[in-house]
Amino acid sequence: MGQIDVNPSDTSPTSFPIPFGSVAKARILVIKNLLEADIGVRLNAAVADQFQIPPGGEFIYAGSAAPATTPITEALIRTTAAPTATQSVQYWVLGD
Repeated sequence: MGQIDVNPSDTSPTSFPIPFGSVAKARILVIKNLLEADIGVRLNAAVADQFQIPPGGEFIYAGSAAPATTPITEALIRTTAAPTATQSVQYWVLGD
């Protein structure tokens, strides 16, 4: 579990990688948007936003442990607007 603080001085769009720590393959990824604006989500080095999370919304990924599935190995969020005050995005990464 962690939190990314987004400051008013962070110009938009700004990318923030979600640290996976010792997790090499995420089986569960939760991102909670506590900003006053939407955020974009990119998984596994995607070049464009794959998901949008509205203010107060959550993105939840729960993947299979089956060998044929593609696990999440990296994720980042992108702001769509600078907040008026320091706000945050919370995340949880669980896996192998």
